[in-house]
Amino acid sequence: MTVQNAIANSTTWRDAVHDLISFHVENNQAFSSGEISRDLRVHRPDLRFSSLSVGNYVRDLFYGGGMPSYTLQDGTQAYPYQVSRITEGTERTPAGIPVFVYCPDDTTGYAHDFEVHIPNPMGSPQTLVPLTPQQQVTYQNTQQAVQSSQLTPQASKAPVKLAGKPTQVDLIAKVHSDRRLCIPRSAFEAHVHMKGAPLQGGDPVFITFSNTYNEVAVTTDPVNSDSKSYDLSVTRGRILFPMPIGQPPFAPDKEYDIEISREGLLVRL
Repeated sequence: MTVQNAIANSTTWRDAVHDLISFHVENNQAFSSGEISRDLRVHRPDLRFSSLSVGNYVRDLFYGGGMPSYTLQDGTQAYPYQVSRITEGTERTPAGIPVFVYCPDDTTGYAHDFEVHIPNPMGSPQTLVPLTPQQQVTYQNTQQAVQSSQLTPQASKAPVKLAGKPTQVDLIAKVHSDRRLCIPRSAFEAHVHMKGAPLQGGDPVFITFSNTYNEVAVTTDPVNSDSKSYDLSVTRGRILFPMPIGQPPFAPDKEYDIEISREGLLVRL
């Protein structure tokens, strides 16, 4: 089946969105709402919609658990990951635009070529769904900011230094809306205080899940061959990571206690 065949009989644009998501998931493909809008414009120009509406609808489906699950190579089911990407700017798209990519795992999501050109409806330079005055102001401000960033060289920000600080409160790892677990800067600062070895933004750390996936360790050196490297955020000194492929994803807003030792950080899941 092709993309064109997948939406040939879709009655509404929302039905077509569901059909395209099912097509990509069944074929183990990553996708973005922009790609869905492009395919609707190309293959179903009779459907009336705005790309903004498609983006909001796809995001709501994801957060509401309304997407189908990928079937992984080992036969297990995995709900789609959502990874945040930023356009680099090509002949197809301006630079600096945040885009969500939905995928079977984060590696696939970060490798996916998501920048696409979305044709105007029926070849018209106007959108079929007009922007409200507030949306028009927001759009113009965004365009001006993008143009300004392209014309003005941006100075590289210096990496944040993680000073050793003892903590007087419980340290918490929280799951973000994109289902990644966040280990905050304060946890790494507490570890630096206990171990005495400095860290700064951009330094690598390693995450290692236990065999039963009920614990995850964060260390400055790999524990075993399954340890996965993550770089501390250059300016925020934190890391975010998803559950491994084949495991149920983290639940948004879930919180876990962080235990600090000289060896590293331990989160009991």
